[in-house]
Amino acid sequence: MVELMTEKWIDRNLQILIMNRRYNHDWPNLLTFLNPTNQVYDKLDSGEEEDLNEIIQLMCSHAKLSPVPTGIYDWGIKMELEVAGQINLEKHKIRVPFQFVGKKYALGTILAHEVAHLYLFKRLLILNNQLENEMLADLTSIFLGFGKFVLNGIMTSDTLPENFKLGYLSPALVIYGYRSICKLLHTEDPYEFLIPTAVDRLQYA
Repeated sequence: MVELMTEKWIDRNLQILIMNRRYNHDWPNLLTFLNPTNQVYDKLDSGEEEDLNEIIQLMCSHAKLSPVPTGIYDWGIKMELEVAGQINLEKHKIRVPFQFVGKKYALGTILAHEVAHLYLFKRLLILNNQLENEMLADLTSIFLGFGKFVLNGIMTSDTLPENFKLGYLSPALVIYGYRSICKLLHTEDPYEFLIPTAVDRLQYA
């Protein structure tokens, strides 16, 4: 039985992601932050699918992924309430439940997670354990440079549905993974574009 929710799990799977990059001859290419600027969050705040798809395009371009999936806000009751997003890898569609419309910080984290699933699928990095596979997507979203989106989302002041939490990694492991990636980036500012609560948590965790 694999021991989950540990720093050792983060270290082991981060090395898998790095080795996969080296095997595909693109290490350390692409290993930069995509910064969640005010302009990006304005798009995520609008509730317009055109703006949603512009950010999906931005994320996929950053991660060198194609074809780019289409994002839709799901206004019907088609997903479980606890599901924050879902990517259909065959139809290339990302569905986001209506309750996240306008919740810009949470939405940035959701899109980062779903784009990470696409990256893992294309790299054939799919785990048998469903929970572990979701945790790997969380880690991969940080690895791809979306860590600031993830931190802002899990530390958000956005009002989320009752009993709902974003992501599968604990906040402590997200921070550990983020710090590990920052060590690889060297010159990048780990605090730039983070919301105040995320900065505080990162500094004092």
